[in-house]
Amino acid sequence: MNLPLLLGRFWWCLEYSESGATISLVLKKKGKATIAKQFQGSLEECKSFQNLNGGIAEGVLLVDDITPVRAVYDRDSFDLPGYRKEDFDFVESPSEDFIIASAKRSVEKTAETVRTAGFNILLHTPALYCKLAQSKPTSNLDGTIFVQEQGNVLDLWAFAGNELKAFYRMAKEKGVRESLVNFVKKDYGIANPEVVEFEEKETARIVADDAWTFRTTAMPSFNTIPDSGALRRLREASLFRKALKAACIVTAFSIIGTFAFGIVNHFGESSTEKERIAYEKQLDSEKEFAKVVQNLEKQVEKTRGFLTLRSRIATQMLALSKALPADSWITGWKIDGQRHSVQGLALNSDDISGFLQALENSGNFKNVRLRTTEKTTYKKKPAVKFDILAEVP
Repeated sequence: MNLPLLLGRFWWCLEYSESGATISLVLKKKGKATIAKQFQGSLEECKSFQNLNGGIAEGVLLVDDITPVRAVYDRDSFDLPGYRKEDFDFVESPSEDFIIASAKRSVEKTAETVRTAGFNILLHTPALYCKLAQSKPTSNLDGTIFVQEQGNVLDLWAFAGNELKAFYRMAKEKGVRESLVNFVKKDYGIANPEVVEFEEKETARIVADDAWTFRTTAMPSFNTIPDSGALRRLREASLFRKALKAACIVTAFSIIGTFAFGIVNHFGESSTEKERIAYEKQLDSEKEFAKVVQNLEKQVEKTRGFLTLRSRIATQMLALSKALPADSWITGWKIDGQRHSVQGLALNSDDISGFLQALENSGNFKNVRLRTTEKTTYKKKPAVKFDILAEVP
């Protein structure tokens, strides 16, 4: 059994950029973030990977490298002709030495694209924040210019000493790199900077570490509203860790109490008076021990119930993911006692029929039935919405 997964010490991190998407499962082992699983592809392919690895209902830390952003130094002095400050989302760095600004509409559009692919967003943070955190200016006194090429775009950001001076994103065309470097050198007075090819490290591990350090509520992020279901699962994991910790403390006190009673009883055998006193202490200790055992049993029962619930739901999630046909997506899943209501999209009715049969044959569901279907389109292609009702044995 993987202890970090059992204790909820993990994050799903989704990196979304011009070159595609990357989904990573990051575990906390020995106090360090470790990437356990990773997959690159389209958003839909990344969601399928998350579903197949038990994360169908888990939220993601979204690292957004596709929404246009600007690096500024003072929110009050930020001015873009034709726009109001209220039209922008501002993300301030923990060190308060720069602010990342982006149009709210662009942020919302990216978030909606990710949600449409089936993800539950827990945190939405700009990738530029992660890049700047990884950028270490060289010892060159004139400054350092970092350059990164990805997909069809080129990113450039410049430091004078340790102070961020500029950030630009341009379409990658012939001669653009040299022109942009020369422009920054001239416009920002950085005469002889060192130009460095930026090598992005394990961004998912860095973001996960920050999420454990700052918590998602205090991390630098856009104002995208987190998914309520993902937040609820975080609270469940926290409750489970507290219950387990309480059970361990009670067990430790029980062992200490038993050991202490043994010592007292041993030294009390030297005389009748001491035996009487020891007997009275034994009675008191037994009463206290009985209370401790009773409390321990209650904590263990709560923990066992919580583990049973998580295990049963995880098994049902895995069964549903395996039964889901290719090019089909789950858009909603509601659990009400023994009844499961599942909504999604498929390319045709045959895929839906096959899905119903696969669920029935899985052994994890019974009385599987189709409630409604509706013809629609998805990304300008014909699709069928479906609503399925199933029960668990």
